[in-house]
Amino acid sequence: MKRIVACIIALSILGCAKPILRKPAIFSVKKLAVVSIYTNHDIYNVKEGESKASLLDGLKKAIHGEAGLEDAHVQVATSALITYSKELGKLSNWDVVDSSVLIADETYMAFVSETMAGGALARFATANYVTPPGMALVPFEAIAGKANTKTFGDDPTAEVKARLAQLCNDLGVDGVAVIDVDVAYETGAFSGMSGTGLLSGIRGKATPSVSSAMMVITRDGNIAVQTKHVTRGGGKRHSAGKAPMLLKGKVDLTGEKGAASIKVIDSAFLLNADALKIAIQTEMAEG
Repeated sequence: MKRIVACIIALSILGCAKPILRKPAIFSVKKLAVVSIYTNHDIYNVKEGESKASLLDGLKKAIHGEAGLEDAHVQVATSALITYSKELGKLSNWDVVDSSVLIADETYMAFVSETMAGGALARFATANYVTPPGMALVPFEAIAGKANTKTFGDDPTAEVKARLAQLCNDLGVDGVAVIDVDVAYETGAFSGMSGTGLLSGIRGKATPSVSSAMMVITRDGNIAVQTKHVTRGGGKRHSAGKAPMLLKGKVDLTGEKGAASIKVIDSAFLLNADALKIAIQTEMAEG
């Protein structure tokens, strides 16, 4: 009974009343590679919602982990990669390729270069996104299309789907996954706390808030998994504890307090990834 309740909660939390698995394509996926996972660079206040997040999109070039793990935002994206890959790897139906093996693969490295050099994927090169070091940026919308938008005539995502299908075959996997992870925060009574002089280093606490969207494309170019799009500042989200992440009203993930905040953010990643795993597992069990 507890298991049934947990599954219902997971589906509800992810906003997955509509099936996220596409049959029969999903049954062909046994070996999976997470070829793109990214987080938003500007971690925003959920209350400010979509308006601020939309304004930030396009103002920054994507950070493809060039700064390395000394950059706090790259650390967040890398943490997301580790956590989501690990949770998806717990599904009995899937063998998820180790990310360190994937990133070192020459075929994948060529694909990463391609996403930054030109073609359909490079059209999304300017965005408010951060990837782990060595990982490609394949925005969710590049294969899912814009949310709540119907397309007439040629499918604008067809070229990218075909390229991902080719990548499946080149890597020797059955499916490739793209995961968009949205990171925001919720404030409390003392979140805006910031002092002057001797108190200028005081941090305000906030609660990390995470949502995500995932797609899986098969070697035949079919969609095997498609969740709802991320809604910036909205949608179904997961929160985990409070973190000392605000300095003078802005997110600061540097130093010891920043490292502690990243750990709390990762706890929210874990809750969200686990819910995604349960939702997939539940639909798979239905046959």
